[in-house]
Amino acid sequence: MWTCKQCQKENEDGAAFCPQCGAKQAAGRFDTGAKKREKVFRKSVSYRVPDTGVNERKARRVLLPFLARLAGSCLMALLPLCTLALSILQRDTLKAALLPLFLEGGPEWLGTAIYVLLCAAAVLVSLLPGLWTYMLGRENR
Repeated sequence: MWTCKQCQKENEDGAAFCPQCGAKQAAGRFDTGAKKREKVFRKSVSYRVPDTGVNERKARRVLLPFLARLAGSCLMALLPLCTLALSILQRDTLKAALLPLFLEGGPEWLGTAIYVLLCAAAVLVSLLPGLWTYMLGRENR
């Protein structure tokens, strides 16, 4: 027996079309029950672990994730601050070395703007090691 998708009438297995509405019998894996197969159930075999007398304790790693998060937090704070301090203290040297790569005889304000953008990019890149270390200590949820 198979059920028609359009009119929901049950038809004989030998019929290729529904006699009521004329719809074709579905075929393949998406059929509507055209060929009901018998389900074979196997008896499940359960295995019991022998008792050794030793109590198993789940090893919880508490200290390692905490230390990784702590180190990541410290790196996220210290590395950008060191990068910012270095860019301020060595401003003249870095500006003289970097700006000829981007400008040749441009106005002073444009040189300062480019230097500030480069410093901001360096500060953002210096955040990455701290973020990666922090994420290593994050628990999988």
